[in-house]
Amino acid sequence: MESNRLELLLVEDNALHVRLMQAMLQHAWTNEPIYTHVDSVQAAVLALSHRRPDCVLLDLVVSDATGLEGLDTLRQVAPQLPIVVVSSTSDEEVAIEAIRRGAQDFLVKGDVTAEALYRSIRFAIERARYNTTHTAPTRPAPTRPTLRPVS
Repeated sequence: MESNRLELLLVEDNALHVRLMQAMLQHAWTNEPIYTHVDSVQAAVLALSHRRPDCVLLDLVVSDATGLEGLDTLRQVAPQLPIVVVSSTSDEEVAIEAIRRGAQDFLVKGDVTAEALYRSIRFAIERARYNTTHTAPTRPAPTRPTLRPVS
């Protein structure tokens, strides 16, 4: 992050949705985030090769990816980078699968508010930060109790 400003990568191919996201970002932050907008997953991959943002906002339907394939591609390129899916679909099964595949959150475009977007991005960044600095403790293999012979 430069000068304490949040850096976001917005992967969205609908100009109206881009403007709405920009308006929400301006409303939610006192220090507006720096964002890079791309309209395809391949453009996102290229952008990620030059600079790592703090978080990615990903639409699931863009010109070169439909469904979760874009998420899978970005997770392969940048596995530690927090990704928040912002999609038009409200299908809960798709949302759950996105989380299983590594998205930090799943927001429905028609339902999201500036405050919800703000919280989702902040929490996604903090979760990713925590996950990179803390590893889950490994539990020792359970030992079998020693059985005494029955007399």
